[in-house]
Amino acid sequence: MRFLIGIAISGILMLLCIPGYAQYLTGDITIKGNIKTHPSLINREIVLKEGDTLTSSQIKDVSDLSVQNILKTNLFHTVTVDTLNRNDTLDFIFIVKERWYWWIWPWIERPDRNFNDWWQHKDLLRVSGGLQFQHENMRGRGEKLNLKAWGGYKTYLEASYEWPYINQKKTIGAGIFATYSSGREVDYTTRENKQVFWHSSANIFESHLYAVYLKYRPGIRFSHFFTLSYRKFIYFDSILAEGARLHSDLSRPELISFSYLIKADFRDNRYYPLKGFYTESETGFLKNINSRYNQQSERVSLRGYLPLAENIYSASEFTAKFTNTLVKPYFLQNALGYNREFIRGYEYLVIEAPHYWLFKSQVRYAILPYKTFRIPYIQSTKFNPVPVSIFIGPHLDCGKAFPALNKEINSLQGEVLTGYGIGLDLVTYYEKVFRIEYTFRNTGGSGLFIHFMAMI
Repeated sequence: MRFLIGIAISGILMLLCIPGYAQYLTGDITIKGNIKTHPSLINREIVLKEGDTLTSSQIKDVSDLSVQNILKTNLFHTVTVDTLNRNDTLDFIFIVKERWYWWIWPWIERPDRNFNDWWQHKDLLRVSGGLQFQHENMRGRGEKLNLKAWGGYKTYLEASYEWPYINQKKTIGAGIFATYSSGREVDYTTRENKQVFWHSSANIFESHLYAVYLKYRPGIRFSHFFTLSYRKFIYFDSILAEGARLHSDLSRPELISFSYLIKADFRDNRYYPLKGFYTESETGFLKNINSRYNQQSERVSLRGYLPLAENIYSASEFTAKFTNTLVKPYFLQNALGYNREFIRGYEYLVIEAPHYWLFKSQVRYAILPYKTFRIPYIQSTKFNPVPVSIFIGPHLDCGKAFPALNKEINSLQGEVLTGYGIGLDLVTYYEKVFRIEYTFRNTGGSGLFIHFMAMI
């Protein structure tokens, strides 16, 4: 018996001597380079704490995951980790390089859904201009202040403030949001899968939006959002007298809504991921105060990112949304063609229906993997060096908005639509992505399109 116990102890000791099984005690965790950012905000993203026991094979995993989490705050250009071994006690030193946090820049606003839709007509008379002020790290605690104001064809004011954490445990965050807008045109129907607008020489509507939200993030991967909002539309007598169709039968619709959104983020990067997956699910409830109209909706989305070979990556996304009512006010009928939920190649069109599903996919080949360039005569580390990556590859999208309630007017309702082609992505710092692509449509036709975001 003693012989067997001796063999077992010897085996355990031998395993501990193997590099993958050598154990270390986590010692001091130090942060350097954070001139403005409070250390507690960075510590929140580190998946280590003093006293943890790690094997040598775990050290790189926890270091890489901590770096990814810190970078996802969008507060730093780079994050590196150094370790110091003190008699099997391992100290970790996280070195961050902070970004530029506040911006004031001129803002050019077009009323169309995307740049390509506006570029068809290039109507400069429908463009508004103004300023935007943004601070992404107020008080060094990751709080975000955003102010926008512009005028011209459309008047728009926006103010928002976000607190990433409002409790000591840093699990609860909050935000407030308010906008005011007025304009000279209203989209009131869709014909041949294109929006139809009512134009005027003077303002014909106002819109007010107020929203608050709470965020609950108990760990690293999962986040829960609870949002309550109120929105009011006011249509002036000039448009009512002309008898134009409005968003609803009411001249002053008032909407109150509540939504619950849960996110699970396992990506290596937030704005242009190459590995991992991301999923979200949102349940929404909407009530028109001035009528009996109620709406419930459910939206789910899943995105996956997979390295296929050296410098070759795949990305795919599936999104679906369902609502409990078929007959809705016009402005609530948006499905495919709005925001980021569109089929590539159909940027000029909208397909409106109560429900829809959308699948996007692309292969990315890094013709220029992550590389940094220095701009001569710029000394600030917040702007120099400049990281740049370039990817090229094919893409394939398909989707469907259903049921077909007005197919005689909008022929694409209820049809499976497909877009396929090739695109080029330029990725640089401050979450800037420029994409140019050529896409063919299964319904006929093709075109060159430009976007300023990652498609998946």
